[in-house]
Amino acid sequence: MAKIPIYCIPGLGSGPEIFKNLNLSEELYEVFTLKWIEPISNQEKITDYAKRMCKQVLKVNPVLLGVSFGGIMAQEMGNHLNCKKIILISSIKHQTEKPKIFKFLKVTKLYQLAPCSLITNLEQYRIFFIGVKLKKKFNNIKTYLKEVKSLDGDRIENVKTRLKKAIDDLKVETDENRFEQELIYYLEKLDINEEKVRLANHLDYFLETLALENSNGKKLGFIVQEMGREINTTGSKANFAPMQKAVIQMKNELEQIKEQILNVL
Repeated sequence: MAKIPIYCIPGLGSGPEIFKNLNLSEELYEVFTLKWIEPISNQEKITDYAKRMCKQVLKVNPVLLGVSFGGIMAQEMGNHLNCKKIILISSIKHQTEKPKIFKFLKVTKLYQLAPCSLITNLEQYRIFFIGVKLKKKFNNIKTYLKEVKSLDGDRIENVKTRLKKAIDDLKVETDENRFEQELIYYLEKLDINEEKVRLANHLDYFLETLALENSNGKKLGFIVQEMGREINTTGSKANFAPMQKAVIQMKNELEQIKEQILNVL
């Protein structure tokens, strides 16, 4: 009895490893994994691309198994092959089932901003666009950090003024030397120089890690956690409304970064 040939087509953002746990009888089935080929140009129609993909199918009457966009390609290839069956996993069967983002990309042609000839690794393609967004967010945090640094002098003066006024309002005699000592002790507790330095270092380290070819989402997540600690500590020590506003903006940017990090994990 001839074995049934099964050709597996992974999604665009994945590779043949997603089929490693596919456990089929070797006596009944012969399993192959198709590789994505480079488009001839940005204008190549999916029908023409599917025809070229069909050249990898050397067995007759095959079963095509497609995951995600690989399922769409399996259906296109099925128009040019005499298939025994087409199996779709996490894919769509009809144009009406397409996500809205597909229609948006088709209308705006944003996918043409990154020529396919420049992309050899689709995972890098994904991380590239995420990286662009992350860098913008990090630059925003750097801007707010500069604002925090510029406000630090005014913050200290504001704290001194408020404490002095509080003492004066008590209308009691005070030892000026003792007051100065207590003021220095209090200001040391509110000092944020270490937090500012550590946050700046974390920002630089994150961007260095993001630029690596083997950028690790979990590692990026850990760095972001450390950044969050420094930002929270800065906010708790601020005691100055303008600085607290800048800290809130940093927190907002960091939350958006956390959401983007999930796409790299």
